[in-house]
Amino acid sequence: AVRWTGRLLKKFGAKDVQDALTKESDRFFESLARYRSSRAYRTRLKKPNAVPWQGLVAALNAVGNACLAATGRTADSDERSDLSRAAARSNTLALQIEQAMTLTDQDSVVFISDAPRGGVILCAKPIHVAERLRRSLFDATHSVTMTSATLATGSSFNHLVEEVGIPRPR
Repeated sequence: AVRWTGRLLKKFGAKDVQDALTKESDRFFESLARYRSSRAYRTRLKKPNAVPWQGLVAALNAVGNACLAATGRTADSDERSDLSRAAARSNTLALQIEQAMTLTDQDSVVFISDAPRGGVILCAKPIHVAERLRRSLFDATHSVTMTSATLATGSSFNHLVEEVGIPRPR
């Protein structure tokens, strides 16, 4: 997501902002990779501010501002739309990185994973998914069919029903 935003900036002539984003992004993700290889990291981030993140967040906020400024310099509605989305995405990424690195969301676990093309990715996953699934899946559909080799524990589905938050299982 960070790289996509940087490429969009280049198209609109914000090379200085793009360069700062690239520099801070490289620094952040290289630090994450080193941290992941260290003894301090096992399976997840356990201490806040494990690596310096403030530079990347500042660069992402600058990207958001540059994208919003560029919307006023183009007459093309598709470009304005792309820039508005990029501004919103940059600000969202900045907030997500700050929350992940400061470990402020007590309902999520933050970990470092391999990126598909090399490098690392910063990930956050919710610890409890029942409420989210209830709102976005079970309340939104008439029925849900779930399959897996491990739906039951012993001969009971109670564990799955509680963990996933199935409201009226049959």
